[in-house]
Amino acid sequence: MQKEFLDVLLAADDKSVKHNNINERRLIEIFFFSQELLFKFYDSYNKFFADNTELMEEKQTKEEIMKRLEKLNENLWEIVEQK
Repeated sequence: MQKEFLDVLLAADDKSVKHNNINERRLIEIFFFSQELLFKFYDSYNKFFADNTELMEEKQTKEEIMKRLEKLNENLWEIVEQK
């Protein structure tokens, strides 16, 4: 997953050719910020699951988890598109 994410960030496109001002340090910062978002999500999910195992089968809980996954997905794509 890490390699795929870096491949997307490093992929040459019109924007990167015209505005080649993203250096390796910036790419590393973007990568670690993305990892931080993922770890926060994992921690939040795991803590909720550990504290509320009985709620994990409820429809509302599943909908909330999906909503949070969609938000995480949007945030990660925003990071990729800002490269």
